[in-house]
Amino acid sequence: MVNLEPVTGSEQGRTRPCVVMSNLETMRKSGAVPLYVVIPFTTAGKLGGILAPQIKARVGGLPADSTALTMHIRSIDPARVVRTVGTLNGAEMVSLEQGVLALIGLGAT
Repeated sequence: MVNLEPVTGSEQGRTRPCVVMSNLETMRKSGAVPLYVVIPFTTAGKLGGILAPQIKARVGGLPADSTALTMHIRSIDPARVVRTVGTLNGAEMVSLEQGVLALIGLGAT
């Protein structure tokens, strides 16, 4: 659970489930300030396709069927993390990775 406030414009806000995509070990080795790259989830099922992978309830501790909003990926300070809910498995992470790659023009569309 991550506090995404404050936001601007159409950014996702509130405290909501997010998945941390960062490779913290690589960041540490590079000397970078440790930031978490996160993808927020929503339960509003309006979106679909590669940029909005669907994750079933209870997977990774999600309370309801959710949509990963890869188009809202962002870096946050670790202090924004309210609590850890769970961990996604490999299949769900692959769908998120494919969404991020498509978002930045490196994957299928």
